[in-house]
Amino acid sequence: MKKPTLLAVALCMATVVFTQTINENYLREIRTTFTLDDETKAIQNVLTHDKDIKSKALNHELQNKIDHYFKYRVKVKGITDQKTGSTSLPRSKTSPITTK
Repeated sequence: MKKPTLLAVALCMATVVFTQTINENYLREIRTTFTLDDETKAIQNVLTHDKDIKSKALNHELQNKIDHYFKYRVKVKGITDQKTGSTSLPRSKTSPITTK
């Protein structure tokens, strides 16, 4: 029972090690297509010298648009007087309120 399990684990490890190798041709292709201009140098500096990579990858313009307090927004057109149903702000003193 132990030999088949050990053999299966060894086979899986060999597969993982084999798939993670970069051959010399692929490495040469990466080196020839890499151009070190100002933009690439800035990206390289951020990726290699900064410990807090999450803050660099965050889209700050999008973060400012997110409302963390309310899920739904309701457009308000005015204040309503719930007793009379009118949309005027102050009630005039000449119109009496009648209650039933």
